[in-house]
Amino acid sequence: MTSDLRARLRADLVAAMKAKPEVVSALRTTLAAIDNAEAIVAAHAAGRRAEAAALQVYLPA
Repeated sequence: MTSDLRARLRADLVAAMKAKPEVVSALRTTLAAIDNAEAIVAAHAAGRRAEAAALQVYLPA
């Protein structure tokens, strides 16, 4: 779902750059917010995996 939204926003960005420069900033900000949110989710997931691995070292099954 997010990739579909991102693709549409990027397509709109290209069109806006050609026709409506005032919209470019809003589209760029929206795309950056999506990218940042996904990076936070990915970092959180990586942190969880690291925590789980560390716990396995201290608490073997």
